[in-house]
Amino acid sequence: MLRQPLTAYLLSQRVRSLADAGQGLRDGLESVALPVDGDLMGHLYLTASTPAEPAWARYVEEVTGLQLDLPPSATVGAALLVESRHPDRDSRVVAFTFGTTGRQLLKRSWIEHGFGLRCALNACFPRDVPADQRATLRSIDSKAFDEVALDTRQLASRQVGFEVFGMNIQTDLLRAVVGIPHDVGVWGSRVRGRDSFTFSIEPGSSLTAIANDLMSLALKTDYRRLFPWVDNIKPVSDDDLLANLRTTCTDAVKAQRLDLVGPDDLDLAHTSYYRIKGDRQSNRRYWLDIKNYVKGVGRANIDYERLITDWVQSYNDDGHPVDRKSIFECLAGDLKYDGQTYILADGAFYEVERDFIRILDRFVNQLAVHEGLPDGQLGESEPAYNERAALDADILLVDRRTLTVDSRTTPVEPCDLFSRDGSLIHVKRHVRSSTLSHLFSQGAVCGELLVTSQEFRDELRGLLTAVENERLTADPTYRLGMDALITEVPPARHTLEIVFAIIGPWRNRTAGTTLPFFSKLNLRQRAIELDRLGFKVSLAKVNYS
Repeated sequence: MLRQPLTAYLLSQRVRSLADAGQGLRDGLESVALPVDGDLMGHLYLTASTPAEPAWARYVEEVTGLQLDLPPSATVGAALLVESRHPDRDSRVVAFTFGTTGRQLLKRSWIEHGFGLRCALNACFPRDVPADQRATLRSIDSKAFDEVALDTRQLASRQVGFEVFGMNIQTDLLRAVVGIPHDVGVWGSRVRGRDSFTFSIEPGSSLTAIANDLMSLALKTDYRRLFPWVDNIKPVSDDDLLANLRTTCTDAVKAQRLDLVGPDDLDLAHTSYYRIKGDRQSNRRYWLDIKNYVKGVGRANIDYERLITDWVQSYNDDGHPVDRKSIFECLAGDLKYDGQTYILADGAFYEVERDFIRILDRFVNQLAVHEGLPDGQLGESEPAYNERAALDADILLVDRRTLTVDSRTTPVEPCDLFSRDGSLIHVKRHVRSSTLSHLFSQGAVCGELLVTSQEFRDELRGLLTAVENERLTADPTYRLGMDALITEVPPARHTLEIVFAIIGPWRNRTAGTTLPFFSKLNLRQRAIELDRLGFKVSLAKVNYS
């Protein structure tokens, strides 16, 4: 007999019993009474959309001339809440959801984030099973914060170990896994864990017993043996701290320092467009942008309550809703509060482990410091600064000059400034994550091409020759020869230097205390990559004067 697939969420610790469970559900829902003589103690909630003809039907009728007379269709969902009780721990409520809209019955701010991920890792990698006998994975979801928040799903053609996916555990967040559990008799042949835990059971199994088993699985720490870094970032649960973080988040939205990520962005094959609360029926948004949201609402009208009540709804090609999240649940980025670093993702705040921050800060603070660039001027644009810096007889202006090589789909800007000591200087103004991520990426691409592409080296040497000749024409005292620093063969180790010059209000502060969290992660990763390629890497802290 076929097993029954189930998806389970764990409601917040604020929900201690079924009597409190209504707080974690969408407003206006009514529970369906369960038989009083049954074995299951719980609450069932149902929802159904208004039946409607598929959105594509009218178009097909127009182009074919046929009258299809299709029956109206509706989407139906359910949530079954079951209390888990154990003599050695507090009672908790597990929500089993059914249908495409079942999860929409739960308020995301009232579910325990990361519950499913812990369950899946514990089920697939139990501590007492030898490494060579542990089950393996089929896919992982991760999030990287680079120039934008990048959600990635990697799917393997067969079961593989975690290392095969090549996820960078120093810079990326592990969001979800799909794998084969060690005990397939209990959890089925495949499990998936993110905020929810998806598995399968034998027909007739007691959901009360399953809820208790889920709590036992979630409380295990087996995953820490192979994935200790998962706990570098932990969900915030303290109510007072959450209130302060919500205020910090609201300020960050007004300043447009966070990204807006649509519901089911990893399932775009089923998402055709979005609408935000207040949009006209005819308005379809194919991409989401925090700037457009702030502009449409008005900065003065934004507060936390608005972020919670405004929503983003995704739709499929038929015009049926796929998923809905509040604006708050669609925000992503990092925040600073009271000297501590936090991450906002999927409607939850995560605290970054202090030891992890300490190690990261130590690395970026120990990067070599590049001296010799002039101070910036308040209000001065980046191009204007570069032009002024290039007045130095030993610095060439290369800003906004690009090279085209076959291995890249877009033109490459090799650097902004090139100095006689062999420094390729990349300059950016401001210390925002998106700006700095682009800066670090630019330096990494340049370094990689200098080592791997003779075409790039030839193009860069030709560009420097042209810039030097222009400089000599304008200044007959100029001394030629910088182009010779770019050789036909890959550069010898430490003969060239990649410099990241950041113009901002440094005021003698360290890189660890000044740069955003994800910028520090990216800087460390790029510096390690460039060092392996043989480049010196340094940071130029260009202060406003």
